[in-house]
Amino acid sequence: MSFAVIVPRGDVHVQVGDDAFTMFCMLNPEHQFYDQEDFNAEDLVFYVARDKGLEELPSWYVNDTTIATSYDPSEERTEIVTCSIKRGDYRAGICGKNVYVGTPPEPPTNFKCISENWQSLNCTWEEPENPIKTSYALSYLAFNRFGGW
Repeated sequence: MSFAVIVPRGDVHVQVGDDAFTMFCMLNPEHQFYDQEDFNAEDLVFYVARDKGLEELPSWYVNDTTIATSYDPSEERTEIVTCSIKRGDYRAGICGKNVYVGTPPEPPTNFKCISENWQSLNCTWEEPENPIKTSYALSYLAFNRFGGW
């Protein structure tokens, strides 16, 4: 049982320029630290590590256990959004979310195939960089010796 969770659950994959979306950090009131330390949503903040260092994302109070932030996928990046406890100088990350902002899949470059008497086919290509995981697959049909597929 974790102390907090960020919703939406799982890794987030979005395209550059998509609409901003809301993430929620929710404390688990059933967790032992909730009552022991008297934590609540007022102690929560969202952070991301960027070029300028640790950057706090603007957030708003939803209820006693939850804050929210709006994430704008305006530029290509891969980052971890962290929900943290912040009290005075004390900061501790309590959960994180991988966010991948990329572009629609591009075709591979430097596509080359070599065949030896059409017995085998060996193809290579370079995959364009993209924070959004993209899979490439190749299939081919070959004539049989009687002229059919």
